[in-house]
Amino acid sequence: KPVFRVRPETCVGGLCVKCRCGNGTKGKCFRIPFPIRKPEAPYSQLDDAAITDLWAGMAHECCTNREMYSVKFPSMATEDMKKVLIGTTLLIDITLNEQDQ
Repeated sequence: KPVFRVRPETCVGGLCVKCRCGNGTKGKCFRIPFPIRKPEAPYSQLDDAAITDLWAGMAHECCTNREMYSVKFPSMATEDMKKVLIGTTLLIDITLNEQDQ
C-alpha cells in the first residue's frame, strides 16, 4: 500500500516543472520542490514536507556533477519511512541527472 506520493508541481498540462525562487539566500535562489503528499486524491501535501533540488551556485552547477538536496520529513514519518524518503531522493537524483552519463 502506498504511503506517500512524491512529484513536483507542473504547469502547461504537466509538461514543465514549476521552479521556486526563495529570498536569495545561499542555496535557496532556485529550487525544484518535490512535495511529499498523501497517496490518495486530492493528494494534499503533508505539512511542509518536501524533497528539494537546491541551486548550488554557478561555480558548482557548471563545474561539477554534484547535486544538493534538502529533505523535510513529514511530522508523522517513522524511522523506516524516513529511510524510504532518503531512497526516493536518490531515485530522483538518478532519474534526473544520471541519464547524461
